[in-house]
Amino acid sequence: MDDNRKHFSKSEAKQIIDRIHDLERDDTRGCEYCGHELLSVIPTPFAFSAPILKEGKVVSNTQSTGLPSAAVVCDNCGQTRFFNLHILGVELKGENDE
Repeated sequence: MDDNRKHFSKSEAKQIIDRIHDLERDDTRGCEYCGHELLSVIPTPFAFSAPILKEGKVVSNTQSTGLPSAAVVCDNCGQTRFFNLHILGVELKGENDE
């Protein structure tokens, strides 16, 4: 994942939402908290990297580049979920690709 990417393209954001809807069961469609069906992709891709615990203290994880991820938010209540782009099968294109 290009760490300098500022935003998902419109087609990437649509692909993320479409893939999430493909995976949802009928009884879990939309927000799992309030049931609202409209979800939005937060436009900035990021790499999720979990911290490492050493002797009960959190130390930074400099050995991992992280997991390419997308945050999806409910347009009604604001509940936010994080999805791994590799698992969703979403490949990010170049900055100017649409």
